[in-house]
Amino acid sequence: MDEILFSIKNLSFGYRKEKLFDNINFNMYKGEFLALLGSNGSGKTSLIKLILGQEIPSEGQVIFEDKDLNIGYVPQINPGSSYNFPITCSELVSLSLYKDLKGFKRINPTIKERIYNSLKQVGMQDYKDKLFQDLSGGQRQRVLIAKALVSRPDFIILDEPTNGVDKDAKKSIYELLNHINKFHKISILIVTHELRDVDQYISRKVILDNGQIVRDE
Repeated sequence: MDEILFSIKNLSFGYRKEKLFDNINFNMYKGEFLALLGSNGSGKTSLIKLILGQEIPSEGQVIFEDKDLNIGYVPQINPGSSYNFPITCSELVSLSLYKDLKGFKRINPTIKERIYNSLKQVGMQDYKDKLFQDLSGGQRQRVLIAKALVSRPDFIILDEPTNGVDKDAKKSIYELLNHINKFHKISILIVTHELRDVDQYISRKVILDNGQIVRDE
């Protein structure tokens, strides 16, 4: 039997009088590349926030089998407006290591190598000293994935990681995520509305519509 990563049990949630979910249930299994799909406004991002513990359900619960699971998160980014201040790719990736840095501004050689290896993992090592704001949309997304990877997660959640990137960059990002899942054995949950683009890479899809899971296959 497949090992459960987390379970969503009888979960309901809404904002004020608007109910987004009503008694939904599903499991995610260790090693999966799972796509959470749905139209705009279907509540995909809200469900991610519930999984991450950033929101509290009105009923039901999200249960992680491993309480110490290390989760990486790549939030939905608008490439035209996010991180538009002078920060290099290496500096941006280092923001995920604040616990390891323990308040020290100077990055030691071990941490520096870890940052470099994370950028190398996504093919962005040659851009380590480049300003993040000067990168293309696809390059930015790769650096943000490196930022998630540098903390050595067991599980990565990505919210619309191909938002604002062109067709070629989109394919490249999906191929990168497929590699991370298959060869680095990291479970992945991706939020998207692009089933046609992502379908060949995922192991399973869950589709939200009108507060319910309408497909789980």
